[in-house]
Parts: sequence; structure tokens; C-alpha cells
Amino acid sequence: MITPRTTRPTTAVSNTTRLGRPADTETTKLIQNRANALIRGGLKDVRRMPYAQALKAETTQAYDYITPYVSDLANVIDMAVIKAEGLKIGWT
Repeated sequence: MITPRTTRPTTAVSNTTRLGRPADTETTKLIQNRANALIRGGLKDVRRMPYAQALKAETTQAYDYITPYVSDLANVIDMAVIKAEGLKIGWT
């Protein structure tokens, strides 16, 4: 997944692997340099296709980013403490 980055002025993009980890610096720099070259070229080399056609393309794959993220929350958030304190998050 490639997203714009606003936290570091020296890096324009953030490339996150399927495991949710940042890609290595070399990979991110290659992607950033290519993206900047496309922008400088007025995006004329960016190939476009209709959304419906893109969904059917061999290169298109569905990937569930939500389930692994939600499943791993208990490893970074102490849910027992939140429950014990009576904190309500979300809808009740």
C-alpha cells in the first residue's frame, strides 16, 4: 500500500507491506523517485483503465487489511485495563 506521507519532509511517500510494516528505505526511495518522475512528466506515462476493467485484471487482487489489523490490536492495547476502568469506546 502506498500513501502520501506528511510527517517527514524528506520522504514524499510511505510504502507499507502486507504485514503492516514499513518497507525498507531503498524500496521506498525507488517508488518515490518513480512517482516524482511521473508527476514531472505530467502523468502522461500513467496508464488508466475503467474501474470495472481494473477489478477484472489479472493483476488485481483482493486483500483484507482490516482483519489482521483488528486481530492484532490486543497485542498493542491493554484491553483488560480499558475494561477495568469502565472506559467506553465506540457505540454502546
